[in-house]
Amino acid sequence: RRSKKASAAETKLSHNVIEIFDARLNTTYDTQTCLYTTQAVIADVIIQATITTTLPTWRERGSASQAEQAKWDGYLEQLKGFQAEHAKDTFVRLDQYRSSLLGLRGTGSGNKRESAMQMAANQINAKYAEAKNTLFQNYNADGKRRDANGGHTIRPY
Repeated sequence: RRSKKASAAETKLSHNVIEIFDARLNTTYDTQTCLYTTQAVIADVIIQATITTTLPTWRERGSASQAEQAKWDGYLEQLKGFQAEHAKDTFVRLDQYRSSLLGLRGTGSGNKRESAMQMAANQINAKYAEAKNTLFQNYNADGKRRDANGGHTIRPY
């Protein structure tokens, strides 16, 4: 009785992941070499992310028979469970991402304090970019793997 195919379901992690860092800096000055040295470490990270799950709707559900509605409802429950597994995968990856950021270190030196600090920050930023890239690569691979292992076998009826 459905006049149109149901829209696809999906669970997405927004690319606007927000990280709040607690970085510890230690800068020293060597009077013999006249150089500043900065050591920086990420001591803590708070991750804020938006995970959105979209489920299909059946506009004509109200005009369908109770049997058809029951089939649809069963399908939707299966789909919700499947999408919840995508969300669990995402939380696991976000925890791994946070762990990969904790303890990131950078060291910089220069004849100015600011240049030593900037060098240390640049090293941390490069490692941070790599960790974030790994997060999204793993997240995308997880989704493909989960879909390949049964996601598209769930059918309305």
